[in-house]
Amino acid sequence: MKAVDKVYKIIKDNYADEWTDTMEIAKKAELSRSVISIYLSQLYKEGKLTKKSGRPVLWKLAQNNAPFANLIGYSGSLKEVVKKCEESIVYPPNGFPLIITGPSGVGKSFFGKKYL
Repeated sequence: MKAVDKVYKIIKDNYADEWTDTMEIAKKAELSRSVISIYLSQLYKEGKLTKKSGRPVLWKLAQNNAPFANLIGYSGSLKEVVKKCEESIVYPPNGFPLIITGPSGVGKSFFGKKYL
């Protein structure tokens, strides 16, 4: 298990429904604040955490890890397309360009705006 996954598990097990700060997570993980900050930023970019800016920055588990979950066909006919789109979104460092093609009126714009 990667260290970032261990940090996510710590947050999930200890702070499932509450906001917590970086120092609190660092104490639980027994790692430095700067290392935890890197992992938290990575989890945030992956959509696994939500962030409340301020001093200190507060973190919480994202309520819905799948932005396309309420899309018709998410776990059926569009499963492979959605998987590729989700992978392109989290591709390091800033995502991967993706072209959505198809006939007029099939929902390309709707699908593209779903993640925003």
